[in-house]
Formats: sequence, structure tokens, C-alpha cells
Amino acid sequence: MKNLTIYELYGLRLRIFENAGSLCREAQLLLDHGYYARAYLLAHLAVEELGKIPIVASVIRAIRDGTVVDWKATQERFRNHQSKVYSDHLHSCVFGIYDPRWLEDPRAMSTFHVDLKNDTLIPAGRRSFFRPKE
Repeated sequence: MKNLTIYELYGLRLRIFENAGSLCREAQLLLDHGYYARAYLLAHLAVEELGKIPIVASVIRAIRDGTVVDWKATQERFRNHQSKVYSDHLHSCVFGIYDPRWLEDPRAMSTFHVDLKNDTLIPAGRRSFFRPKE
């Protein structure tokens, strides 16, 4: 991601919304068929996608204001799971759709949600493992 125009960033934002919507619909299908861990994983990925929206919006604003955009830092935020979850939770808080516990320690809640997502996969170092339907 380097030197995108405002027009390209608006296009990116639309693609992010489309992808998040698709992930939610697929999560619902899995949930309806009892695949709870995988449904949670896809729902979490949708949250991470939506967490990119405020990142894109801040870049658009910076460009409009004539501020130099740190594209490398923006790319790092796009790839960092906790950053995207934090961004989505902050966005939800601004619009009044949030879990009040998040306000107590936003970074810890973001870490909790990323860890929960990671626990839906089969991590190395565990002594017991679960199937996706468990």
C-alpha cells in the first residue's frame, strides 16, 4: 500500500465492506450448521476487516488536510490483528455500539478477542485438541 489516491482509498473502503459482509454471511452458514468455532473465526475476521475502515478514513483525512501519510505505518496497522480489532472497537464505541467492558482496558480487550480467535485454530503446544464442531 503506497501513495493511494483518495479515489482508490474509497474503492478500498467499499471492498472492505463487501468482504466483511461476505464473511458475516459465511459465518452465519457455519453457525446454522453447528460449526461454532469456525463461525466465530469468520465473524472475528469480519471485525478485523471492519477495523480497517477507520484506518482508511484517517488516511483520507490526512490526504485532504495535506498531511504527509506514513504509508509504512498504515500498512503495519492493516496487518496487525490487535490494531484492527482495537480500531473496530473504538469505531463501535464512538457510534454507541460497544461492550462497556471495552472501556475499562481497550488494549486488553483487543488482545482478548485476538487470543479467542487464535484459540479457534489448533495451536502448537497444546496437549488437548478440539474438532471445529466442539
